[in-house]
Amino acid sequence: MDNASSQINISFNFISDISNIDYKKKKDFSNVYNIQGMLNIRIENELFFSEEIALLEFYIQVKKWLSNKFDGSFYYNTIEVEGDDNPLIKFVASDNNYFISSPWGQDKVIAKAKAESLIESIKIFTEDFEEELYRTYKLNPKWYI
Repeated sequence: MDNASSQINISFNFISDISNIDYKKKKDFSNVYNIQGMLNIRIENELFFSEEIALLEFYIQVKKWLSNKFDGSFYYNTIEVEGDDNPLIKFVASDNNYFISSPWGQDKVIAKAKAESLIESIKIFTEDFEEELYRTYKLNPKWYI
């Protein structure tokens, strides 16, 4: 019997003030770090991760991973933290599952998730993020990939 989680929810909310965006240089890569927000990952309705991060940076990295057809594991490394806190979020591939971990995660546990559930959750996250980024800041995420 496989004890991998099948219910995963990745949600976010922006907290960056629109005044932080230089619209004369809206395609400038510095905006990657100006778009901050709360990232929440719930596994089986239990809060696994809830932290303020550079959301656009996370989106770019996870979107590139998606475009590579989920080739191997995913490691979210950020310049905003140093040392043992990187990678900040890991999805480590193992057969038809992923082990999800973070040094900032709730109780620093490692969760096991079904691959199809995690991938579907990430697809939903990226679609929602693209819509909200444009609606909130009038930025096209394709400018940064």
